[in-house]
Amino acid sequence: MHCLTGRGRTATILACFMCWIGEFSSVMEALQFIASKRKEPVEKLTIPSQRRYLQYFSNMLDGVKPRSEPLLLRRVIMNTIPKFGTQNGDIRDPSMPASSLAGNLPPGDPRDLGCCPYLQLFKGGKLVFTTTMTPSSGGTNAQGDATGDGGAGSSVTWAYPSDQSVAFSVDAVLQGDLLLRCRHLTAKGTRVSMFRAGFHTG
Repeated sequence: MHCLTGRGRTATILACFMCWIGEFSSVMEALQFIASKRKEPVEKLTIPSQRRYLQYFSNMLDGVKPRSEPLLLRRVIMNTIPKFGTQNGDIRDPSMPASSLAGNLPPGDPRDLGCCPYLQLFKGGKLVFTTTMTPSSGGTNAQGDATGDGGAGSSVTWAYPSDQSVAFSVDAVLQGDLLLRCRHLTAKGTRVSMFRAGFHTG
């Protein structure tokens, strides 16, 4: 059994399997065992979405079935703005120290570090929804809906740490297993994946 990296997804499925065949009384106990064999903590071996799916599996074993009704996702709020680059086109590793200018510039200055975020929702590997952030009260960001793989750069606006948080208006009816991915559109039009999360509407 193997995934691309042989870590999180492999450990998640293996924990479910070991619990299913009766080797462990709970999936979290099985995951702890796998993590101990790999000599790393559960939090480093798996991501929150994978541990959430372990809970879904545990609920199924307890006879709790996922709800079949679709749900309305109104919005997604991202707190703390990632630093992925500048409007001028400079790309910096977000794990590296910010430049001496970053943090000392006026809000919205194109030389400051920030990101140009948009969200994508996938179901069964297919893109089902894409959206850009909505303006914060009193802010200068304009809302625009992106289409396809992110739309034109004109519809995706920049966010800065000074914004503190941004909201993505979704208003979409969703059902089942979904993958949410947040991407950054660089000044050169390159799309960079910032983070992703999987969830189930049940």
